Amino acid sequence: PLSGEKAGVPSTSPSSKVRVAFVQYSGTYDGKKAQVTPMGIGAGGRLSGDKDELLADLDWHEENFFAKQTYIQEGLGMSSDILATSPADGRRRAVYIISDGKLDD
Repeated sequence: PLSGEKAGVPSTSPSSKVRVAFVQYSGTYDGKKAQVTPMGIGAGGRLSGDKDELLADLDWHEENFFAKQTYIQEGLGMSSDILATSPADGRRRAVYIISDGKLDD
């Protein structure tokens, strides 16, 4: 279950509840290869356990979907940055990749 905590807010106690961030990866080598929700919209590319922030993120990604090919390297870098800059509160960290199965880089 979601933690209910908004993006950027550290946990006040150890928890098994989760926070989530969305990174869209695709694009071509002549343009963007990955993107997160901009600051000011939803969780702003950060981990969140707040349902409303995450729904706003999904809405933004749906409206700004850029399906081209499947370049994952930049998206993994963004994922790493999100984990590295999230509050250190003792939770386990993981990256889940949902792909069409055809990676181009």
